[in-house]
Amino acid sequence: MPNLTLLGLGPGSLDELTLAAWKVLTSADHLILRTERHPCAAELRGQLRPGCRVTSCDDLYEQHAD
Repeated sequence: MPNLTLLGLGPGSLDELTLAAWKVLTSADHLILRTERHPCAAELRGQLRPGCRVTSCDDLYEQHAD
């Protein structure tokens, strides 16, 4: 059965994540980011396991005012 885990990346770099958050992120099959513009998004992509899909919601924020 699929799992959904909500996790905040916090305000800054990957160095500021907890170890528990890091383990969740790096073991995921698919990540949905609120935005690719987060300070650690690009760095995070380089640390994910092979085959992990990453989707962002930036297009939704650009298309809708609310």
